[in-house]
Amino acid sequence: MEDSYTLREVAELLGISKRTLQRRIQEGAFPGRYLAPGPEGLQMRIPAADVERARAELHRAGEGHPTRTLVPGSVKDSLLPYRSSEVEAISSAPMYRESLERAGVEELRGVVLNVVREEREMFLTAVRDALIVRDREISELRGELAEMRSAVERMNDGLERFERRLELEWRSQAERPAAWTEILGVPANGGGVDVDLLLREIGELEAMVGHLVPE
Repeated sequence: MEDSYTLREVAELLGISKRTLQRRIQEGAFPGRYLAPGPEGLQMRIPAADVERARAELHRAGEGHPTRTLVPGSVKDSLLPYRSSEVEAISSAPMYRESLERAGVEELRGVVLNVVREEREMFLTAVRDALIVRDREISELRGELAEMRSAVERMNDGLERFERRLELEWRSQAERPAAWTEILGVPANGGGVDVDLLLREIGELEAMVGHLVPE
């Protein structure tokens, strides 16, 4: 029989973790793997030739640390190719069944943990991006609100100055109706100025401005 390695030995030779090796096997690596009886029951083994090819590829790619040297073991008992149909034929043996269940649970747990970890990272990344966008939008809204407040304050200041000026002119020029014509730019032959109407319009304008000022 050809020489082969266990999963733990292959992981050590390739300089990767056993979990990474299991993930690569699930992705299709080492198609020549098979099952054979071991000290703890049925165990997966990988031909030494396949391992050497993988080490050479890692060395060329500059990945891993393929410096470990192990002597491949020779399985002299009957070998079981890793085919589900033939594995099912021996699965009735309690020892083999328990070994397969342990290996399957370990691989499944590793896959589930990887999926959960990746999903969590994706979720956290999405949350961080959403928070960044929200903070940027809030900052922009605050800037716009500050500009609006400044504009409203300038408008209020202008109205107050105009009202004070109007009141002063009213007091000082109360006995001179012609002065209103001069202040408001009304033609001399255009008739008098309705001061009450003008004051009401100013009040309405102030009320409209008041609605624009945020509380």
